[in-house]
Amino acid sequence: MLWPLFHYVPLPLEARLAETKNLQNQWKAYVQTNHLYRESVMELYEEGDVVWAHDYHVLLLPKLLKELKPNMKVGEQSV
Repeated sequence: MLWPLFHYVPLPLEARLAETKNLQNQWKAYVQTNHLYRESVMELYEEGDVVWAHDYHVLLLPKLLKELKPNMKVGEQSV
């Protein structure tokens, strides 16, 4: 549930408390999705390529890529 956070849409307190479990599940899905992006990038990556990770959907991707290839050139832009 990063969209509301990055678009300045606060949740009411009672919704935040009720959504804790749901938010944890969403976070796990977000992390898993970024791992899938990493796998896809690594299938195509060739030494010397520059990888560009754009937007909040893949904020974890640069870190995940650098874990496998510390010298990889990774650019990123987030909102």
